[in-house]
Amino acid sequence: MLVFAVYLACGSGPRVPPAPPPAAEEAAAPAPAPLPPEPELPILMAVKRSALKIGAGITVPMLPAEFPAEAEVSVIPLVDLPPAVARTVPTRDGRRRTSMIEHPTWKAYVPTPDRRPTGPFDLVVLFPAVPGATRVDPSTAAGLPATIPAATLTAAIDRDGDAKADLVFADWCCGEHTLALTAACQTPCGEIWSLDGQKWSMRERAGSNGAGGAD
Repeated sequence: MLVFAVYLACGSGPRVPPAPPPAAEEAAAPAPAPLPPEPELPILMAVKRSALKIGAGITVPMLPAEFPAEAEVSVIPLVDLPPAVARTVPTRDGRRRTSMIEHPTWKAYVPTPDRRPTGPFDLVVLFPAVPGATRVDPSTAAGLPATIPAATLTAAIDRDGDAKADLVFADWCCGEHTLALTAACQTPCGEIWSLDGQKWSMRERAGSNGAGGAD
């Protein structure tokens, strides 16, 4: 009996010591660092207009009265020209126009045959001014709602410098929402959409976005 009792106590082989408890850093891995928030883009007013050439300079007429007077705005041509910064000027009818822009390459621009010499190209005006905002290809506007056909996109602006559109203008002939706007259209319609964070939102819907200058 004594031998049997010792055998039970000692077991049939060498005892293996239990594993030590995991270290604190191994037991609870640190949570991943949160992603930085999307940069906040300024709340802005945006319009698309035709340039007006007067002598050697260009101004942008017919800006809404909501644009503050004597404020800096970004002026972005929708042709292969560099953007500029101008100031808003009150007009007699209570609206605004931009100060004269005399950029050398703007002066030298030759309009296409379908444009009047006094309205050589369309452009986008942003308030407040957005340094670095540029024109980009509308195809860079990823994630737009399906209700905005690609054929209707007439302007796309990159405001945050990532080479992707975060402000777009869509224009079509009223009643033909899936077709591109043509010069023959008598009743143009349009919308302005902006990407704020991860979501596209419609900023404005109107009978016309104000583009013009074509014969």
